[in-house]
Amino acid sequence: MAVDVQIVVKECEVCKITKTANKNDRPPMGEQRVTERAGQRLFIDFMGPSPRTKAGNSVIFVCLDHFSKFVWLQPMRHAVAAEVIKFLETKIFHQYGVPEFIHSDNGKQFVSQIFGELMTRYGIRHVKTGLYSPQANAAERVSRSVLQILGATIATDQRNRDTQLSRIECALRNGLHESIGMEPYYAMFGTRMGTHGSAYPILRKLGGIQAGDPPISLPDKMELIRQKVTQGLNRTHERAEKAYNTHYRRLKQKMVDTVVSVQNDNRFFAKTKVDGEEILALLDTGASANSSGGETQVTGAITLPVEWEGETKDLEFLIVPGLIQRFYFGINFWDTFGLTFLGKSGREVAAVETTPDFDLMTGDLDMNNTLKPETAYTPHQLIPEQHCKLQQIIDTHPSCLEKGLGKTSLEQHIIEVTNEDLPIKQRHYPISPAKQKLVYSELDRMLGLGVIEESNSSWSSPVTLVQKGPKNGLCLDARKVNSRTIKDAYPLPHIEGLLSRLQETY
Repeated sequence: MAVDVQIVVKECEVCKITKTANKNDRPPMGEQRVTERAGQRLFIDFMGPSPRTKAGNSVIFVCLDHFSKFVWLQPMRHAVAAEVIKFLETKIFHQYGVPEFIHSDNGKQFVSQIFGELMTRYGIRHVKTGLYSPQANAAERVSRSVLQILGATIATDQRNRDTQLSRIECALRNGLHESIGMEPYYAMFGTRMGTHGSAYPILRKLGGIQAGDPPISLPDKMELIRQKVTQGLNRTHERAEKAYNTHYRRLKQKMVDTVVSVQNDNRFFAKTKVDGEEILALLDTGASANSSGGETQVTGAITLPVEWEGETKDLEFLIVPGLIQRFYFGINFWDTFGLTFLGKSGREVAAVETTPDFDLMTGDLDMNNTLKPETAYTPHQLIPEQHCKLQQIIDTHPSCLEKGLGKTSLEQHIIEVTNEDLPIKQRHYPISPAKQKLVYSELDRMLGLGVIEESNSSWSSPVTLVQKGPKNGLCLDARKVNSRTIKDAYPLPHIEGLLSRLQETY
């Protein structure tokens, strides 16, 4: 009864959409990014867009040096790649040096072609953070500090906020940073920034400014600073790792090492014992269709003890007479033993070119013989009857690569709009005769496929020709129609809920 209740709850679509999981099953924090000197690793990000200032700026470009925590803030009119490239080259690369790494999110400015060309031209490795993981970008923390300072200093006219960025830069560069235990300006240049002229006489009295050779050379001083900063970064990472791993329970996963592959067979088999008998079991996905494409018929079930790497647990096996292999290990096997199998898409599993011979019909091992290539089982060979069925499917459903996509009659979509009695009728965009010919050709092709149909409706929207590589496509400008469209109210699932349901997917 309890198992049936769990199955019903897990398969409830309403629960999947509206509820979030109580468990936070996430892997532990990753390894620390090792930065050896100032200017080696930069983090970049955008703040905004916000209402335009009097100077016409709507976004703030943020750049952070990972080692020294030195900050650059640049107001920009638009968050475009051209302005980012100009600032990086003229204000950072040519003045402070070229970094080895630049970290950013997946914004269109940072994944554009011209930004990639900049990275290639200077030999910089561009590292993009994972989707829905802004915490991996250290510039996000700078953005929060900037917002706090702006909110505390500018209370009346927000349109002058870009004029305060230089002061905010100065405050962030000269404030004691908790991670490195010193000011970012001092970590970058080896000396403290003079913020007022009256500080120099005091420095002379204290011996901070000396004529002649200083008691310690600048290279030695910078090495001491580098060591202190490195120790501070290590301590900060240890604290963050401890807090992160405390709040998020580790996934119970192990890498599969006792997995072998058979010569001339691209499948993987697990060395294990079932009911005390040593066998090679095929690692399967638990699909309901067999290798011939037909549905499998289950005639019964049996529970047997399975031993895997010194651990024995009882598993339920379905009895399917129509299958060729004696034992198939599906998803329940992975879930019971808490395994993760990456295969060739991730870390290479421990596989050998040939294994001791075994009977693929029974799964029994034969330690005294060697598997002959001519006796190896090939699971994807089709008999003549199956070839005929496959050809019939191909003839009935022509390839979309040759004739393009068609339409379906199984579902009909209706667009509901406001003020339906006032139709939107737009004129077509003027284009050259050469492009007009291409438009007519594409319209004739889509009419032939049944994707579109001729209409005398009072509603009309213009189309434009879009070239994607060697192909041309039509793009419908439906922005005015979209502004009158009644949006569907559909509860989107939370990203945490989606990720939590993937915890048992291997």
